[in-house]
Amino acid sequence: PLLDSLLWSYLLNHCFEVVVAFGVVMAFNISSLLVLQGFWYVIIFGAPLVLLELSFLVF
Repeated sequence: PLLDSLLWSYLLNHCFEVVVAFGVVMAFNISSLLVLQGFWYVIIFGAPLVLLELSFLVF
């Protein structure tokens, strides 16, 4: 029984570690995706504004 309980505690601890690692990886992937999307939004919405400012500077 002692060995079983040790095995179970080991498995539970490592299951927790695996879940935490998986959660960290998923959070990192989601945040990087959001950053990429934000980057594209900045490019899409920022390019016209930059062009407007450049046209004001040129003319």
